[in-house]
Amino acid sequence: MPSQLNMNKNSIFISISIILFVTIKIYSQSTKIVSLAPSYTKQIYTLKADSNLIAYTKYGQKNHTNSEKTVVGSVVNISVEKIRSLNPDLILSSTLTRKKQIRRLKKLGLKVHTFQQPQSFADISDQFLRIAEFVNKSQFAQNYLHKIKNKINSLERKIDTKTKTEKNKKIFFQIGRQPLYAVHPNTYLNEVINLLNGQNIIQNRSSGICNRETVISKDPEIIFIALNGKAAELAQQEWNDFGSIAAVKSHQIYQVAPNLFNSPTPGNFYLALKKATKHIYSLKFNHKN
Repeated sequence: MPSQLNMNKNSIFISISIILFVTIKIYSQSTKIVSLAPSYTKQIYTLKADSNLIAYTKYGQKNHTNSEKTVVGSVVNISVEKIRSLNPDLILSSTLTRKKQIRRLKKLGLKVHTFQQPQSFADISDQFLRIAEFVNKSQFAQNYLHKIKNKINSLERKIDTKTKTEKNKKIFFQIGRQPLYAVHPNTYLNEVINLLNGQNIIQNRSSGICNRETVISKDPEIIFIALNGKAAELAQQEWNDFGSIAAVKSHQIYQVAPNLFNSPTPGNFYLALKKATKHIYSLKFNHKN
């Protein structure tokens, strides 16, 4: 028969555990977050934790119309005073935001968590899990990632089946026009190219800046353009002027949505791979995929 002392210890342990759980739960539900990148905003919505979100940057509100959220600037240039007035518990920032402004936020005593630019799907997943921790959605995040990974693996198998008798296609992926800027190694979009069984013609690991002569000499078979509106149209017109390029000859220049390809979230990574696969290999998918 257990002693009274052991029973008291167990009761105290259980009581403390309950208090800690409730405290964490309450804190996570009341944490006021400012997101300084559209990808963080999207991940918070994916985690169904938008009640924690009080402000975001321009373009972060796309498809998430909510008058209760405050816009605090752009990814690069934010309003420190507006953020300060909101008195957030946590600010999620990227390395793209001006360092001087981030320093000012910290000097004001505000908590800032800065994420590095992800270089792979693994990095994107780690970032997603970290954001999930901030809003007490870790289990939800793990389940979501499991589903996304299964979808990516399924898509990989389809691509491998389609390309097992083909050589790797040479791909140029443009994400900037002036200057000409492309996806390069050590980036998550380069991983997308690899999963497509493609060969990225840009191999400079330190920067995606390149010149048109280099691209022409590499003769890409596929050109993707992830730019907004008129910039995308102008970029395609510029490539069409070079009729000797394989991608121009075969009409395989594709404009893709920058808000999908250039915004690193687990869901966007899968959808970007799926979209690119449709363009290159004409694979069909049912609505569940």
